Amino acid sequence: YAPGYPDYLLKRMSKSYSVDLLLAAGLAARDGAGNLRDRFRGRVMFPVHDLAGNAVGFGGRLLEGPQAPTNVAKYVNSPDGEVYHKGTLLYNLNRAKADITRSGRAWLVEGYTDVMALHQAGVPEAVATCGTALGEDHVRLLSRFTQKLVLAFDSDEAGARAAERAYQFHERYPVEVSVLVLPDGQDPADFALSHGEGAAEALLELEGRATPLVVYMIERAIRGRDLTDVEEQSRAARAGVSIISALDDPVRRERYARVLADKVGVNVAAVLLELERAAASHDGSRASPAAPIRMPPGQRVEREVLKLLVQAPEACAGLTGRLDPEQFSRAEHRKAFELIREDGSPATGAGSLVAMAQDRSDQLGRLFAALAVEPLETLGEATPDYVQRTFLRFEEFAVKRQVDEVRKRLEKMNPLRSTLQYDDLYEEFVKLEGARRRIRAAQDAIQPGA
Repeated sequence: YAPGYPDYLLKRMSKSYSVDLLLAAGLAARDGAGNLRDRFRGRVMFPVHDLAGNAVGFGGRLLEGPQAPTNVAKYVNSPDGEVYHKGTLLYNLNRAKADITRSGRAWLVEGYTDVMALHQAGVPEAVATCGTALGEDHVRLLSRFTQKLVLAFDSDEAGARAAERAYQFHERYPVEVSVLVLPDGQDPADFALSHGEGAAEALLELEGRATPLVVYMIERAIRGRDLTDVEEQSRAARAGVSIISALDDPVRRERYARVLADKVGVNVAAVLLELERAAASHDGSRASPAAPIRMPPGQRVEREVLKLLVQAPEACAGLTGRLDPEQFSRAEHRKAFELIREDGSPATGAGSLVAMAQDRSDQLGRLFAALAVEPLETLGEATPDYVQRTFLRFEEFAVKRQVDEVRKRLEKMNPLRSTLQYDDLYEEFVKLEGARRRIRAAQDAIQPGA
């Protein structure tokens, strides 16, 4: 437990450890005024361990009380540092790894309390991410101990976010991923409490109803369509094909084509034909991560911004409003951004966006299918600094195009014959250059490794 006093830990630890070390360890932080204070205050604490059982960080849940800080997040986690890297850590894996190996399965849940409740109910194979989205390193880590991973969540939206993240890299590791949305909107902790001593048995029974990852993605892509209507059937089939075509394994593509055909109610030959057309017309859906690199740098950054908006909408919250469709140089990128902005909800999953795009046009549907699965140009997950830096680079390229356009117009003008027009245009040029320098300075202020 971390008391609510602002310097409870500092007073005791600063006698033996330097301020710099406490800051680096994530035990202390500076507030908006630059004052040093405890990072964790008024919280119940959850130690996070590495695989060897070493405590490397903490998660803290806010508790109500007179000393509790106000206007703060419900959960606070240690910041990434020398020993704590949230993208490579799973809460409780150090304890659960033996049980996971014995049972052949791992349960991935959202929170620390979910893990504890399941463990007390007799399900010791549960782990959780440490205040971050599911990432490739998490799946890679679990693949060392099991070939079966169940994503257990309290809502379809939460399950969709995790499923879409897992879908991007699940084929790289020998893990069978499935999605289980618990009934009645219960999170795993509520489920365990409501079932009491029978929670473990009830959860294992539900495991048999968990939906394989690719099937889950297909079902989300075709959900809400009137499959008695021929046109809607066709759109549903194309939306499902956009999911399947991203798979690398041709055997799995054919298998899931049959699943899609059955769910949509069309002949499997028609789905396979559509799959062949999709593969022929856009190899980019299954292209290597290097494919977008062949684009000019400015267009690469545009595509990266779109991938972030599709794959990590929560990380982009508050930044989307800074963008304008005219800042995109490619027409298809402008259309993609307009669709994302029109939807306007970070809760909309990538699968739903792909389906919406498919309704507009096959070309836009193929673009969104690629944006949903194409790896980001960063190692690990999209950190806030990476997102901020990518958006700034995007804005810099947009301003640079304006600068280049104004410069060309200035070069064509005679300053002696068109003095007023030249002066006005030159003033615009100076303002744009100033804006570009400010954007570059903002980029430079972000740590290079972020």
